[in-house]
Amino acid sequence: MNTTYDNISKIIEQNNVNEPTMPNNIVEILGVPINRISSEEVTNILVMWALSDRTHHVVTVNPEFVIAQQNKEFLTVLQKASLRIADGIGILWASHLLGKPIIERVTGSDTIHSFAKAASKKGIRFFFLGAAQGVAELAADALRKDYPGIEIVGTYAG
Repeated sequence: MNTTYDNISKIIEQNNVNEPTMPNNIVEILGVPINRISSEEVTNILVMWALSDRTHHVVTVNPEFVIAQQNKEFLTVLQKASLRIADGIGILWASHLLGKPIIERVTGSDTIHSFAKAASKKGIRFFFLGAAQGVAELAADALRKDYPGIEIVGTYAG
């Protein structure tokens, strides 16, 4: 078993991250459920969740994720996510072929900007974790420049 995915699965279970989603708004591609929602809906959900006292897990699904679902632990992480957004044109094409079209591609890079814009008006705080040394700081600086009211409480490489 892959320790990283196993640890993520345990964190998800301990924090009761998996909350009910709207079954009619999901398309399943090779076992990977993907929410059929717009970028505006994603931003509104993220703001609502950030203001709540619950933990949520959001994944940006691209075709590589669907192929990687052969790893059962990774598939479990995807299935237990609170929200799975379509971050790949191949996902949109597959949803159309399955007769449950996703209306638009909702990329992680676009989502962080729409969320940061909305969050800066609501007092939602950010912490950037991950990537190589200096990358999280650069991302934080870019968002501070673009969204002057944003509150970034820290960064950490890793």
